[in-house]
Amino acid sequence: MKTETITLQPVPNFSPEIGLFLASLYKIREAWKVAVKDLSKTELAAKILPDVQPIGTIIIHIAEVEYFWIQQIVEGKELTAEIVNLLHHDLWFRDFAAEDLDIDYCLEVVEKIHQMTLETLAKFTDADLKRTFVRMLQDRETHYSLRWIFVHLLEHDAEHKGQILMIKRLLRKN
Repeated sequence: MKTETITLQPVPNFSPEIGLFLASLYKIREAWKVAVKDLSKTELAAKILPDVQPIGTIIIHIAEVEYFWIQQIVEGKELTAEIVNLLHHDLWFRDFAAEDLDIDYCLEVVEKIHQMTLETLAKFTDADLKRTFVRMLQDRETHYSLRWIFVHLLEHDAEHKGQILMIKRLLRKN
């Protein structure tokens, strides 16, 4: 009998736990990136149901959420006009088809935001995983640990990966 061992190695040049977070994120992202690379503009913008976002919107949303948690909450950066433009901010509430974006643009946005994330995470060590970062929402102050933010981003990508794969399967069912 042949035995195979499959492991997950931390991404080099980061602390071990941060490297494992990144390796986990890459495993999830690779699956949905492979699934979307051949989508046409029409498929990217297709709404299978009125309340279900198209795949293109979901991809941009993934980048927007990563920017929010890592750049705005962890780094304390403001949402600049450049980032609003890059992310087609609040696309979730608009018509993706009207934006006329293709898959290359969507994946480029994800990559640009992720490069910012890598620059930020390079400043942290495993000792920082317990550090908390504050989010103010109306009259409520919530403190999130860096570890919680990592898990949240993994969950977020994984949930949308399933959504993307299901929508693509339904679009190509015929």
